[in-house]
Amino acid sequence: MPGRAEGKVAIVAAAGQTPGATIGNGRATAILLAREGASVVVADRDLASAEETVAMIADEGGTASACEVDATSEESLAAMVAETVARYGGLDILHNNVGASVGAGDASPMEMTEEGFDNIVALNLKSHWLASRQAIPAMRERGGGSIVNISSMAARHAYP
Repeated sequence: MPGRAEGKVAIVAAAGQTPGATIGNGRATAILLAREGASVVVADRDLASAEETVAMIADEGGTASACEVDATSEESLAAMVAETVARYGGLDILHNNVGASVGAGDASPMEMTEEGFDNIVALNLKSHWLASRQAIPAMRERGGGSIVNISSMAARHAYP
């Protein structure tokens, strides 16, 4: 029985793994999409981590490739989409899983620096917009697609 994503091409941004963490959203999504039949581009700032995810997918018989990307750089994201289209013939799914809080400038409004604030906005908001902006033309060429943007519980509940 074909999977729900059979014949689809997906990019999963931040699909590597933070060292020491259990399986994260990006890696889990990449593996699930591959299980459902998609060809998956595992995009991450850490190429070695992306390659680990690709190996997990390959071990299950799925199709995937790794792509090192800076999610805050439109040039890097454009290259990611172009590489995806060249390798797999198009793009159907973009899963934006990029985001950070602690360690990227997270602090109370009175303690956070302007640079820290800019880093948070670049990772949690602008990166999703930039990636979507690059992906939409490729999706339109195939008649449409799906973009999934992931946030965190921090969007609903403030830190103490």
